[in-house]
Amino acid sequence: RALDQLAADLHPDTDPGVAGNRIRTDISTIRRVLRTATGLNEPMFVVYDASTGRYRLDAELITVDLWQMLTAIETANTADDDTTALAALREAAGLYGGDFADGGDQIWMTDYATDYRHQILAVYARIAEVIEADHPDQAAAALERALELDPVNENRKSVV
Repeated sequence: RALDQLAADLHPDTDPGVAGNRIRTDISTIRRVLRTATGLNEPMFVVYDASTGRYRLDAELITVDLWQMLTAIETANTADDDTTALAALREAAGLYGGDFADGGDQIWMTDYATDYRHQILAVYARIAEVIEADHPDQAAAALERALELDPVNENRKSVV
């Protein structure tokens, strides 16, 4: 994200100039803490791309379960066979750790949380679809798990 985007998202009620300075301080602090924690003195961890004007995590050094989940979903969506798709879907399901930015109340957080929850619900539905003929009990369990994750249906007890 660009500095102004980060400032607006993370410090929405702060003067943009002050918020930008806070973001710079935050990035410096993140780098220092990660260098101390990893014992690596050179990496930036959060890198700036001058050509785009954006900051990003260094994907060579940092793995993010969300990124892995989205990659697994993409793999499933482009798989040529059910075996490959099912393996990727199960990987995605295993990587989902709960709502994005749980506890955050900013609109952008809620929007992402809703989008990612819908994606994981679709993952469980697709798992059920792929395995229902050979493993109906596992298919029902996948749908039950989807219901557990869907707050709109949190009062439902079982799949019929």
